[in-house]
Amino acid sequence: MRVTEMLASNEKGQAALADALFFLAIVSGLATLLFIFSNGYGLSVMEATAREYRADFATSAMKTILYSSTPRDPAVPLDKSTEVDYLLAAVKEDYADDKKIDESLAVLRDNIAGIMEPFADTFDYLFYLYLPDKKEFPVLILYLSKWTARNIPGEDPRKIEVIDPKEDLIFFCSPA
Repeated sequence: MRVTEMLASNEKGQAALADALFFLAIVSGLATLLFIFSNGYGLSVMEATAREYRADFATSAMKTILYSSTPRDPAVPLDKSTEVDYLLAAVKEDYADDKKIDESLAVLRDNIAGIMEPFADTFDYLFYLYLPDKKEFPVLILYLSKWTARNIPGEDPRKIEVIDPKEDLIFFCSPA
């Protein structure tokens, strides 16, 4: 072999090695970006799913609250009643009588508290009926969870200790 042929083959080897290193760098960068984007995509899908679940639960809860059965006579239990109606119809009828929801309020309150029980430990909620033409709230029910907590001495300030058990507060408001 001549010296020039040896130099030419050596340059080809260096070029092939340089190409392989560039290819490896590009593939490594793309793999890293793919991992970062796929991880972020998974988190955003998880958040969107949770948000959709909460919205779907709220819609289903509203349907269940307003279309649940109630006896026409509030003094008679539902299973013994001869006349049964939708709760929404009973609330409308109660409001039409004297422009107040008073007779069906206890049934409405108990129904709302029972249906919202799965979210009651984690979320406070507000339920209201609003009449836009009169700009009036015939019913406004506010559910609050009251916890007494304190920071644990010598621990991370984000850690808390619940001292007293949770107390459920349900407020019936009549805002202006």
